[in-house]
Amino acid sequence: MSQVFAGDAVNNTSPVTIPTSGAVTAVTGNFLNPPFGNAKCFVIATVFLNSGTGAVSVTLGLRRNPNAENLALPVSGGTTTTGGLPYAVTVMAADVIPDGRPVQYVLNVLQTGASATGTISSASIAAFLISG
Repeated sequence: MSQVFAGDAVNNTSPVTIPTSGAVTAVTGNFLNPPFGNAKCFVIATVFLNSGTGAVSVTLGLRRNPNAENLALPVSGGTTTTGGLPYAVTVMAADVIPDGRPVQYVLNVLQTGASATGTISSASIAAFLISG
């Protein structure tokens, strides 16, 4: 059984525009400090959005340390969308941290096939450091 070392959660309730091409950051978490040289981090993020007209899918991505190595995590979750409709989408990942440096996670959103911008109404991200 793993031991929880630390955790944090951040909400973003400010609207964010989803462009017709390229990803946008929905929410950025705070840094967490692993107490030892190895740990894992369980990250879960949810976004409430309206995809743009014509959008056929919305892809959510989690990244570790966006201002450093900017490592994309393999995520579970996501959705296929119908343009212009509201969605609540959740993704999660377990990240094996290779060393004892602080880690930070962000949630990115990318829509495909949209002819108009979409809108993120709110997003949240939570991260929990556990023994590795």
